Amino acid sequence: MRITLYLSIGSLLLILSLFRGRLGIEDYWNLKASHRILTATVEDLSKENHQLNQEIELLTHHPAYARKILRDKYHYAEDHEHIVFFGDE
Repeated sequence: MRITLYLSIGSLLLILSLFRGRLGIEDYWNLKASHRILTATVEDLSKENHQLNQEIELLTHHPAYARKILRDKYHYAEDHEHIVFFGDE
């Protein structure tokens, strides 16, 4: 009878320690969620890095593309050109 009681108490303490403490199930799930978030962040940053590398490649090796970006994004005009902005109504 005593052995059964000790085993029951020991089993209960073991189960409770799985849910609490430094290496509990809750910590495991929190770490698992953090890992998913960090993995997704790394994937997003890798995609962005790849796109930026492509943009750098285009800008450095294709002068026509560089001029287009210069005109569109930075409103650059040649000496004989004028830029006209139309207001939104």
